[in-house]
Amino acid sequence: MPPALPCRRCPYGSSCCFHGTSVTDEERDAIRREHGPEFLRFNAAESSWRTALRNGRCVFLSEQGCQIHTKSYYPEVCRGFPFYAGKTQEPYPSPVDECGEFTLREDLRRLFDPATGKLRVL
Repeated sequence: MPPALPCRRCPYGSSCCFHGTSVTDEERDAIRREHGPEFLRFNAAESSWRTALRNGRCVFLSEQGCQIHTKSYYPEVCRGFPFYAGKTQEPYPSPVDECGEFTLREDLRRLFDPATGKLRVL
C-alpha cells in the first residue's frame, strides 16, 4: 500500500492536474458520453486521448477538487498517481515532483530520485 497523500483538499493547488491526463478508450468514451467531446483532446505526439485543458488545468478540476473523482471513469492514471501507472502497477513513468509532499516528507523523499524526478521503488 503506497503512502497516503493529502489529495482531497490538496494543499498544493492540485498541481498534478495542470496538464490534464491520458485516458483509456473506455474512459474516453464515458467522458464523451457524459460530458461531451469538448472535454477531451487528442495528443498527436503521444497518439493518445487526454482530458481537455481549461485555463492551463484539467477541465475537470474545480475549487472543490476533481469533479469526476468518484465516477467509474475517473482515469486510471489519476487513481495511481504518483505511485502507479494506472492498473499496471508499474512505476509512474513521468516526474512526480510536482506534488509538494515529496519535498516535505521523509518517507516520500526516500522513494524519490531527484535526478530524474521519478520514483526509485514502490
